[in-house]
Amino acid sequence: MSAESTLAPPKSSWIEVEGGVVRNQLLPGKRHHYAVIELPASFPAPLAGQFAMLGPSPSPSGLLLKRPMSVARAWREADHLYLGFLYTVVGSGTQALARARERWTVLGPLGRGFPLSQGPRILVAGGRGVAPLVLLAEECARRGEAVAFLNGARNAAELIAPEDLGAGAFAEGSVLLETTEDGSRGRQGRVLDALDDPRVRALFAKPGAMFYSCGPHGLLEAVGHAARERKASTSVALEAHMACGTGICRSCVIPRAPGAPVPAEASNTSFLLACLDGPCVPADTVDWKNAP
Repeated sequence: MSAESTLAPPKSSWIEVEGGVVRNQLLPGKRHHYAVIELPASFPAPLAGQFAMLGPSPSPSGLLLKRPMSVARAWREADHLYLGFLYTVVGSGTQALARARERWTVLGPLGRGFPLSQGPRILVAGGRGVAPLVLLAEECARRGEAVAFLNGARNAAELIAPEDLGAGAFAEGSVLLETTEDGSRGRQGRVLDALDDPRVRALFAKPGAMFYSCGPHGLLEAVGHAARERKASTSVALEAHMACGTGICRSCVIPRAPGAPVPAEASNTSFLLACLDGPCVPADTVDWKNAP
């Protein structure tokens, strides 16, 4: 399967609304916060892998830009759409979001989501990169399609399980494997070490296997390498600093891999824009050595 053929179409129907904060707190025993925002029913349902630009409402003095975050969960209930966001407080923007307990401004859904393959799906999460993969696993569960979910982090405080976000059970036959580098939860080691599990290896005996991943760029590069060894396709969710999320500011550029196919609708032949060409792209389309 070519890299171009695994691109998911972007959704152009993004809107900006204010939403009510249903939940916004530090997860018990973790370093990460989880927020649930109630939005009007008119807000488009996001694809797994898409993101939103988020800000507190009203915006505090000096905070000019929203912050991009992957959608971790999405569901409709009582004529509202509820979106879940997993984040870590690292600066003024996320600090302001953590303090905003009543209203958030949400711009989205933005970018390209994960394409759904027809064969086995191996989901590889690194740290808070678990967020869009939870939404993908829930979408697969609604379809009755099993996944292998490999969830890794440095330690137990960094590892977020789908149930920490209130996610439901995966489809029958799914495999969930947890790894931590210090052995404080699950198997000790790195997340890709779990590929040697017999249940995961069995998936590669079936045609059309595809890797999905989100996390640090080093992990995404390693997932691309593992997929090539197994003749599997990939879709990885890029992380990049951005100011607008809509392609205007051109601040989220990531170099394309030399010789990689460039789709006709690409915004630039030399660089990917994480917000428009991504965030979900085939791993082999990225020049990882020069990626920020």
